Amino acid sequence: MKHVLSVSFFLLFLQFLSLSNFAQQSGYNISFQHLTTDKGLPSNITYSLTQDSAGFIWIATSDGLARYDGYNTKVFRRSDQSNSIRDNFIYDVFVDIKSNIWIGTNYRGLYLYNPVKEDFIKIDIPLAGHDNAPLGTIRKIRQDSSGMLWLCTQSNGVILFNPDTYASEHLYYDNTNQNSIASDEVIDVGFDIAGNTWLAHRDSGITILNADRELIGNFKHTPYSKYKLPNNSINTIYTTPEGITFVGTRNSACYFNISDSTFNTLTNSETFSFHYNRQNQLFIGSSDGIYVLKGTEKVNHYRHIPTNSNSLTNNLIRHCYEDNSGVMWFCTRAGGVNYFYPKKKMFQVYRHNSSYKHSLSHNLIRSFSHDAAGNLWVGTVQNGIDILSAEDGKFYNIFNGSFQGLHFRSNSIVKLYSDKSKNMWIGTWGDGVFLLKRGTSEFIPVSKGKTSSDIILDIFEDSQGNIWIGTENGLDIYNPESKAFRQFVYDDNDTNSIAPFGIQSNCIVEDIHGDFWVGSYGGLSHFSRRNVSDSIFNDEFNIRKYSSESPDSTRLTENRIISLNYNGEVYPNKLMVGTYGGGLQVVLFDKQGVEVIKSYTTYNGLSNNVIYASQTDKSGNIWMSTSYGLTKFDAENYVFKTYGLNDGLQDYQFFWGASLIDTAGYFYFGGVSGYNKFHPDSILDDKFIPPVVFTEFRIYNKPVSVGEELNNRIILTESINSIDKIKLTHKESMFSISFSSLHYAFSEDNLYEYMLEGFDKEFIRVGHDQRIATYT
Repeated sequence: MKHVLSVSFFLLFLQFLSLSNFAQQSGYNISFQHLTTDKGLPSNITYSLTQDSAGFIWIATSDGLARYDGYNTKVFRRSDQSNSIRDNFIYDVFVDIKSNIWIGTNYRGLYLYNPVKEDFIKIDIPLAGHDNAPLGTIRKIRQDSSGMLWLCTQSNGVILFNPDTYASEHLYYDNTNQNSIASDEVIDVGFDIAGNTWLAHRDSGITILNADRELIGNFKHTPYSKYKLPNNSINTIYTTPEGITFVGTRNSACYFNISDSTFNTLTNSETFSFHYNRQNQLFIGSSDGIYVLKGTEKVNHYRHIPTNSNSLTNNLIRHCYEDNSGVMWFCTRAGGVNYFYPKKKMFQVYRHNSSYKHSLSHNLIRSFSHDAAGNLWVGTVQNGIDILSAEDGKFYNIFNGSFQGLHFRSNSIVKLYSDKSKNMWIGTWGDGVFLLKRGTSEFIPVSKGKTSSDIILDIFEDSQGNIWIGTENGLDIYNPESKAFRQFVYDDNDTNSIAPFGIQSNCIVEDIHGDFWVGSYGGLSHFSRRNVSDSIFNDEFNIRKYSSESPDSTRLTENRIISLNYNGEVYPNKLMVGTYGGGLQVVLFDKQGVEVIKSYTTYNGLSNNVIYASQTDKSGNIWMSTSYGLTKFDAENYVFKTYGLNDGLQDYQFFWGASLIDTAGYFYFGGVSGYNKFHPDSILDDKFIPPVVFTEFRIYNKPVSVGEELNNRIILTESINSIDKIKLTHKESMFSISFSSLHYAFSEDNLYEYMLEGFDKEFIRVGHDQRIATYT
């Protein structure tokens, strides 16, 4: 008996992509991803690239045509099948306005791809005056506004081809006709906003035709030509939406000035490609890397840097292209395909560079602060204090060296704090607290032997100028005027003592009611004043403790508090409590104390349950550094978004207490590999929703091709991404379907959910490396 299985398959793509900045090191402010033969590309010699209507990326190489889905590459080469492409050397792949995919080859002319059957149709085009001659080499395929394809050939001029009727017109060089084109070697074609067509010739300059394909004239380089065309060997012609026509020559990139009909040079490198992207940037692919222009002003130049694995793999760029999500792609001569996401440019990273003495001196960061001059102070765990000069942008280490007469002898810095008067307070691991008064160069020891411990973990100035000091053993309050100290430590016999164990960095805050909240490794302490008419330093406090043993509504899920975040302007009655292992605790309080504590963990969307530091932006979002990336929490809508290495973070691992907001609204978070700086307003959500496609069908783990006979019948009559229904018998009882979302900006960050209707009861979530559903 024959059993037929007919099912419906639903696939849901979860996009956990984010917009951020690439690592900035050694002046290289973006990170290129590379698609090479190591990742399935048939050849590292690449010529052109395009994206089809389904979202796949197609790449023309010297050894086959490649289709890329963000993870895997399917290669089309010449085979014994009559419907294969008959030439492995591909010069161009082009998608027309009706989504047809056309292929220009080195020797075999023009092909049309059939997406339903995943095969190719050879297009034979007669050549005027060349009976039965092959079309030969097609270098470029372009389409004009009327829908006609222009086929640029190496030795047969240019062919105008109607993709609907297959009618053609041949334009070629005729030495007996002064109105013919300048040469039969046509490398590229461009169309200006006036409706004219520009033909690029290898050694004969530029031919310009009007809308009726009549000759307007030729631009050629001569020593005294008024047109100032830099060279007669033209590689490419490109017109932007604004109407500026750019020309790439053997020795330069230039643009055509309509007002005086002259060419103006932009760069002095051989140029092969231009592309004007959605961010109004012009990318120039040259023999010397990529130039990026705003208008006619150069803003960036990207080249191969041997010491930077995130740089270009090769400096000769043959083609620049922007896909539908905004990813920029570049075909190189011998380095495969390079690509990056221009929108991902918001996280800056600073780290130690052993070859540059004015870089960060050490990568393990513990604290930040700004002084009165706007210099950034960075506390490291093993190399003391680095100061980033506001004047020259260089780091100066004042443990091994000095900065403007400053030298500090301690190398283990736990806390840096600038008070309201811009005096700098330094908390050390074992040497107590030091004070650098504004405008001086002497670091004054303040607390050695006078506080509950000389291991200083936190420093905070209250509204009356007292300095609260969190230590390994408790809390001390210092009055700068009287130089007196008060001490608070845990006492098991005193219900009015503080929570036990050390007070961690950024764990002392004052709320709008004048109360204080102190986080320690043993819970949360709430200080309320008994006599508000008295000074804070002399007042007595009612101290209420909250822990994992508190009543249900005010219970902490984890006692080990390692960060507090309070922003009275945004959330006057909310305290964000970061714990070690218990995630985020949001404390809602009033003057009387805690009303309720809400807990958020990885179960709710946090990337990790260790919250080293957190800050609140002006929109109310909570930014948290964790042991696995940086997380933004929309506290109004309860939505989490996580950023990782691909977004330009210094590392997934951040570090205790290292965070700051400066006066310009920039956020700083330190970790184990340097620190990140960013402005929350520049972190924009990715609005692009990528298509999800099926990429392969298997029976018993063996790929099934279109038209392939299996068990005496054909399983796939169309491609897996085109077919509506597949019928299987008991002989094909184990099958698999692979899938992919066609968003190429760090596709390894994508998550997926799938479900087989009638079989699965709920969606199954998988990562990028498990994009295959198998059923029996």
